[in-house]
Amino acid sequence: MRLKSVFENNGFMPAKYTCDAGDHSPEFIIEDVPEKTKSFAMTMEDRDSPIRAMVHWIIFNIPADTREIKENTIPSASIQGTNDYGKCSYKGPCPDSAIHRYEFKLFALDRVLEVDERTKKAELENLIRGRTLAEAILTGLYSRD
Repeated sequence: MRLKSVFENNGFMPAKYTCDAGDHSPEFIIEDVPEKTKSFAMTMEDRDSPIRAMVHWIIFNIPADTREIKENTIPSASIQGTNDYGKCSYKGPCPDSAIHRYEFKLFALDRVLEVDERTKKAELENLIRGRTLAEAILTGLYSRD
């Protein structure tokens, strides 16, 4: 499975997807989906946060036939979980200094999850254990310097 966006893997994210210019979620293209996929889940984490990896975005129950997620939207029937900022929405990169890595992980799952917007990343990890058919990672870089 592959996850693509307007930025290359390990490439710099455009500012409009950050706190500096609108906090819009990027567009994504999903390719080479496993045949038995019933839904997708996606997370976005700042891998270079000084305290711990910070969860910026969680989406569950993305329909299995989704091949494109348009900018600043989520597919219908999808549910956004609670990020580390206490919000059920996308929170764009906003590093204090240096270049940070923002890792988008897409999981192809063999079922639709029983979750709601209060679900956090740790709960997601428990729910998808043994249910993940494939995983794709796309890393975007951002610096405010």
